[in-house]
Amino acid sequence: GNLPPFVASNSTNAYLNATITVTPTQNGCVGTSGSYSLSVAPIASVNAPLNQIVCAGTLIPVNNIVSSPAGTNYSWTNNNPTIGLAVNGIVAIENIKQNNTAQEDNILFLTKKLGVGILTTAEKKGLLKEAHQQLAPQQMMHLNKIGEALGKLKTVHAMTDVTGFGLLGHLTEMAEGSGVSAIINFAKIPLITEDLKYYISNKSVPGGTGRNWDSYGGKIAFENNVDADYAKTILADPQTSGGLLIAVAPNAVDEINQLLTTYNLYAEPIGSITALKEKSVYVKL
Repeated sequence: GNLPPFVASNSTNAYLNATITVTPTQNGCVGTSGSYSLSVAPIASVNAPLNQIVCAGTLIPVNNIVSSPAGTNYSWTNNNPTIGLAVNGIVAIENIKQNNTAQEDNILFLTKKLGVGILTTAEKKGLLKEAHQQLAPQQMMHLNKIGEALGKLKTVHAMTDVTGFGLLGHLTEMAEGSGVSAIINFAKIPLITEDLKYYISNKSVPGGTGRNWDSYGGKIAFENNVDADYAKTILADPQTSGGLLIAVAPNAVDEINQLLTTYNLYAEPIGSITALKEKSVYVKL
């Protein structure tokens, strides 16, 4: 039969290990005992930072967040997507990836879908469809944990995150810093929803998109069969907690594809690196 249920408790900051011994008895006769081990994990806790009132544009000094036990991971939510926090970490120097070390013939990957800025703007304008309410928050909460694994791969030649400057801005920076040019296959760009055209047609475009394009649009070229107005609205869309832009050796494509799939990220190549040309980035269909 089943053992009666009991509550395991642990008020310490470390695992508690116990050996549970079960001894059967029947009609006064004692049978052979059996044992099993039980490890009780501590319940994580975190201190609550103090409430603050700050002026717009102020760098916010957040109190140190102390959690127990040591090594606890924690996440946070925010009902206003216009603010955020930054974290520091420790990494082996040989695993650090730069954004200016892409090489000719590298294959480009982008781990997250584009369109977060468009959806958050639609939400502010009251135009966001109910079916899309959770798309941006869910993607923004998907951590770029894969960066640690990618950093250990020698076949990953360059890497950066895609944030406020949009994909085109960060790819332009990668290309210029590396002394190369890049090609984007627009049909391969992952979109957070296929309804982005609906929001764009209703002018749900962040102001940052236009400012982004003004700053680097002269470095971008579109093939004639690409809808340039639509493409640049997607590719210059400012991202919050965007994905990683990765330049990898051609012989590592399958390995990167499998790794990205394991982390539930977009795993198809979106373009490639070429020798330096007149423009930094070329967008083709």
